[in-house]
Amino acid sequence: GPFAADKKQFEKWAKILDELAEKTGMEYLKPCELMKTGGFASMRK
Repeated sequence: GPFAADKKQFEKWAKILDELAEKTGMEYLKPCELMKTGGFASMRK
């Protein structure tokens, strides 16, 4: 699926989104806790 590659790099993407949100002032870009912890990787349909 579209998220397969990022299941292993979620920490990197969470950090990038945090930095982008701070730089731009767009708080809605901040990653949710599920993304920060990688909990989404174990979720199934």
